[in-house]
This record gives sequence, C-alpha cells and structure tokens, in this order.
Amino acid sequence: MTGPRKNPRRAQRQPAAPAAPARQSEAEFELRAAYWFLALSAYAFFLFHQIDLTTADLGRHLKNGEWFLSHHRILATNFYSYVCPDFPVVNHHWGGGVLFYLVWKLAGFPGLSWMFAAISLATFGMFYCVAEKEGGAGAAFLSALLVIPLLGERLEIRPEALSYLFCGAFFQVLWDLRRRPASRWIWLLPALEVLWVNCHIYFFMGPALVGLFWLISLAEGRPREESRRLLLLLGVVEAVTLASPFGIHGALAPLEIFRNYAYEIVENQSVFTLIQASYPNPDLLWFQWVFVLSVVSFVFAFLRYGRRPSVAVLMLAVVFSALGWAALRNLALFGFFILPILALNLRQCLGQGADGAVKKGRVIAASLLIALLAFANQRGRILEHAREFGAGLLPGNLRAAEYFRENHLSGPIMNNYDIGGYLIFLLPETERVFVDNRPEAYPASFFTDTFIPMQNDDAVWRREDGRRHFNVIFFDYRERSRRSGQFLSRRLQDPEWAPVYVDRSILIFLRRTPENKAVIWRDEIPRSRFVLPRS
Repeated sequence: MTGPRKNPRRAQRQPAAPAAPARQSEAEFELRAAYWFLALSAYAFFLFHQIDLTTADLGRHLKNGEWFLSHHRILATNFYSYVCPDFPVVNHHWGGGVLFYLVWKLAGFPGLSWMFAAISLATFGMFYCVAEKEGGAGAAFLSALLVIPLLGERLEIRPEALSYLFCGAFFQVLWDLRRRPASRWIWLLPALEVLWVNCHIYFFMGPALVGLFWLISLAEGRPREESRRLLLLLGVVEAVTLASPFGIHGALAPLEIFRNYAYEIVENQSVFTLIQASYPNPDLLWFQWVFVLSVVSFVFAFLRYGRRPSVAVLMLAVVFSALGWAALRNLALFGFFILPILALNLRQCLGQGADGAVKKGRVIAASLLIALLAFANQRGRILEHAREFGAGLLPGNLRAAEYFRENHLSGPIMNNYDIGGYLIFLLPETERVFVDNRPEAYPASFFTDTFIPMQNDDAVWRREDGRRHFNVIFFDYRERSRRSGQFLSRRLQDPEWAPVYVDRSILIFLRRTPENKAVIWRDEIPRSRFVLPRS
C-alpha cells in the first residue's frame, strides 16, 4: 500500500520540473536586452552632438527643401552662387532636403538632431539584428563595440544617413531571402530604391547589393529559382533608378560626378593616401585594427574548425573592406557591413556553449579591453562629444549671420569652401555665395584657375577683386589648409580691409568704403588681437 500512496505525490510534483529552463530563458532575454541597451547607448553618445552649421552641408539641404516647397520645382543649376548661377547641376539629394526642412519647420534644430539619431539607430538596429541572429548576443555586442568608433566618422546631419538606412533595409531583406527563399519582402526594395534615388547619390548601392547577392547565389549553387528572382529584382531595381526628375542623368550621376570635380576633399581620399600624409584622424588607425581583426577572425575560425567561410560572408567582407580602404567617407559603411561578419567569426573564435552563446565571462573581458582601447584611440573625440553633447545648435552658432543682417551688410561676398552652406541658409535671399561645398556644381576651371590661386597668389586675388568688387570676406578660419591661413594673414595686413567680427570659428572683413565706414568705426578689431601664421 505504501507504493501506491507515494506515486500520486510524485506525479503531482513532476510539472514543476520545467521551471529551470524558463528561468534560464528569462535570464538570456535580460542579457540580450542589456547588450542591446549598452550598444545603442554607446552609439547614441556619438550621435547626439550639437550642430555646427558653419562646416556642415545642412544649411544648403534646408534651403533646397524650402525652395522646393515654396516654388514646387527642383533646382537644377548652381542657383546659390553668383559666380556661375547657370551651371547645370544634378540635385541628387533634393528629397533629403525636403525631409530635413519639414522636420526643421516642425521641431527646429533639436528635431533634426533627434531625427538623425533615430535614422542612425534604426540603421544600426537592422545590422545588429543580423549580427545577433548569426553570431549570438555576446559576439554581436563585441562586434558592435568594435565598429561604433567607425560609425562615428560620419556624424553630420546629411542625406547620407538615409543611404545607410536603405543599405540596412536592402541587406536585411536580401540576407533573410537566404533563409526564406519564398519571401515577398524583396519586392519592397524597388519602392525603396525610388525613394533612395531622390535622396542621396549612394543609391547605386541598391542595385549593387542585389547584384552581389545574385552573384553569391550563383557561386554557392543555391536553387535556380532564387537566382532567377534575384536577377529579375536586379533588373527592376536598375530600372527604377531612372525615377528621378533628372532621368538618365540622375541615374548616371554616381559615374559622372567626378568628371568635373577639381577640389580635393579629405573624405574622398583613400586610407592609404591619408596615412601617408599623416592626416590626424584616429579612425584611420581604428579602421586598420578592425580590418586586421576581421582577417584574423577568418583565419582563426578556419584553423580551429577546419571550415571555409561561406561565399556570402567572404564576398561581403572583401567588397566592403575594399570600399573602406578606397575612401574615408566609406568607413561607416564598412563598419555597418562588417558588424554581422565579425559577429559570426567571433562566435567561433571566442568559443560557444551548447546553446550557441559566447560565454559571458569572455564577453565581459573582451568588452572591457575593447572599451579601453577605444578610449585610448578616441580620447580627443570622446572628450569633445562630452563637451558638445546634446541636441540642436551650438550656442552662438548663428551670431555671425545675425551680425551680417543686423548691420545691413551686402555683398559681393568672398567666402571659403566649407562655410557656403551656412551662408546659403542664413543670409538674405538677395545675397549669393562665392562658393559652397559642391565641387560638381562649379566648372573645374573655377577651382584650378580662380578659387585656389586667389588664396595662394596675391596677384590673382587683386585680379579677381578688381573683377568682382568684393565688399565682405566671410571666412571660417579653422579650415585646415595652409593657403587659407596665408590668405587671411595677408588680408589682416591689407589696409583696404578691416576685421569687424570674430568668434570661435568665423572672421568677417569689410572693405573700407563710405557705406561701411560707420560699422568699421564702431567694430574694427585691432590687429594685435590676431596671431598671424608664419610664411
């Protein structure tokens, strides 16, 4: 009788057994949530920095949006410059300007900061999702810590952020197609491409990604139906690149833009070139470390497990590493795409438990090491972001333009390259700039024969001054070029010009004319306040 009495009690206790796996699942969810929170917070620290309009493209994008909504047409010439106002321009980012202007009208510059952060974090989330799915929570988190400093290379509010968002959407859909060949989400991509081709010149990445995944499908010998769908998708996505107001010229803009591009921009230089020139950017060294680590992770995973990397992972790594080496502006693009690849490889390199998760102890140790190295490499940038952390404009950022307006100054204006967008947005509509930061919007001869020589050679300056009759010089004196420093030094010693305004970035000169006499008498700054560069 004892046996039959005990068996029912045992049967009643048995349902409590699954409690341990439930608690384990809950703990894993909390750990994943913690990794997500830490990774997003680290990236958000870089994203939320106050806007400096004096060196950004943002002012011009806002003016593009305002012009479209006010006049219901898209500018197709160099309208903002009095030097060559009829020069034809493919305004490939006009749609981004409309979005930015609408956000600015609704929520001001703080709203633009929040919009940019939301777009960037959404992009990061799409790549991080793939990284977590392929490499597990721990490896995805470590990979995120490695690439976030590279993502911080591109922090200006510009339509480029939309290109990263569209890249993330294309990548996630195409990667998911490998798991679910019947997925219908791929037919969303042509619609996204229509938006993309009207927002930023990196729209070519859409068909490039579809084409890359088509080649991967062929190389891996995947089902023929998948390859056919990708080839059809490639044709449709290529066709809709014509869906911009500029038609075939808009579709070919990525191929043609450098044909008339006579001004050297740092962001377009290769990593090799910048290293040889000792360009002071900590991201160059960090990129090399991440690149080497990604190569080592492939080799280590092969030696440890004897398995060759998949064709998809290897081709993606090669293509986006090449883009990273090709131009400084591509470091963020490299960072986004290398994130899931690193996660997959790190999962194998660091070891995994029976559940496929990298051991927490190793993740903690590795993350602390990465954080220490990142701080050592990015110390200057981190401290700068800590000082300028927040949303909206830097304090006093509009003061120079307000000075121009309040004193009823007028052009012709001579300005430097970077500050063009600031002037386009903030000066009265009756004023035009001498130059802005779009080399493709000016004849190549303007830069080679006029703009650069007039800063290097005072004889050329006198010639152009006699031709243009400049009344105001509006300069961002932080520009990192020897010619601009020497040009400003000569103007400070030129009795024909009076410095009347200076702040943390901008210096304004007025020509000594009867019309400017009252302002100069009141505001002229003694030359003893300036430190002149050595010749």
